[in-house]
Amino acid sequence: MRRTKVTKTNQGERKRNHASKPFSLRSILDGFGILMGMSATAGFFGSWWWIFDACSHFRVQYFFGFLIIGVLFGCQKEKARAGLAAVGAGINLLVVLPHLLETNPQSWNGGQSKLRILWWNVHSDSKNVQSLFDLIDEESPDLIALAEVNSDWKCSLASLRKSYLYHCVEDREDNFGIALYARMPLAGTQILRHEPNGIPTIQTEIMLEERDLCLIATHPVPPVGSRYTQSRNRQLAWLSRLVKRMNRPTVVVGDLNTTPWNHAFKSLVNTARLNRSAGVFPTWPATFPLLYIPLDHCLVTSEICVARKRIGPNLGSDHKPLIVDLVWQGGEDSPR
Repeated sequence: MRRTKVTKTNQGERKRNHASKPFSLRSILDGFGILMGMSATAGFFGSWWWIFDACSHFRVQYFFGFLIIGVLFGCQKEKARAGLAAVGAGINLLVVLPHLLETNPQSWNGGQSKLRILWWNVHSDSKNVQSLFDLIDEESPDLIALAEVNSDWKCSLASLRKSYLYHCVEDREDNFGIALYARMPLAGTQILRHEPNGIPTIQTEIMLEERDLCLIATHPVPPVGSRYTQSRNRQLAWLSRLVKRMNRPTVVVGDLNTTPWNHAFKSLVNTARLNRSAGVFPTWPATFPLLYIPLDHCLVTSEICVARKRIGPNLGSDHKPLIVDLVWQGGEDSPR
């Protein structure tokens, strides 16, 4: 009996000592869990404040973070804490899960002509032009759309005009220059500007299998601070109205500076009735995989099918390239 009492006393003392340690594993996990829970919750209210908006982009990280914390709590026999972590992981999985599913089911018969588009935010300070040329040689895109094109990049890209005879370029020194190079003729090409910042957006028309297709390439400002976040939201809302008014087959490519589960992105695709391909394709930041989020997008109207979509290699920018193959939805029965 005495030996049993001593054992119970020692166990109680060990528990108290464990709980009193300021940097115990449980206290560290508690801290991370609370911070992630606050950040993940704030992300649901992104339309209220720009910092809440920034919290909305990391749903995949929240999911894996809560999953790891839950497993560690489980190993520590902390069932209540493990259960709370599982709930956190589940909520964020439910947010991401719809974006892993197709919104315009592919109906590609393999015999249609594909339109291959290469989109890349080159980063105006980057000088690695040869890596882009190597990727172009490897992928042989029909259209090349680029963001952050300044005067140096414009000069370096001049040789593209030998193979890509049709082009539209506005170089700027403020990270919002934009360029489009095409193998096929472009019709009605114009540079649209979202006021009051005057950021350029390229709109043009091309022919794919004797059918007209509208292409829009754009790059809103990053949501850093309240003013820039509001500017990005206004530009995306303007873009959604533009696509809706056109009421014809349209492709939108760009660094939209938002993720698919952000409120501004949802408003864009719902208002303009744009579709995306299945999967999460993280493109930023190219050099820090732990924070990978999908900021670069290709969105299409219902007449168009994304036959293939993939991320290119790190070419020296903070963004990775996005390569997509597009075909008409439904083959020969598609509306003309």
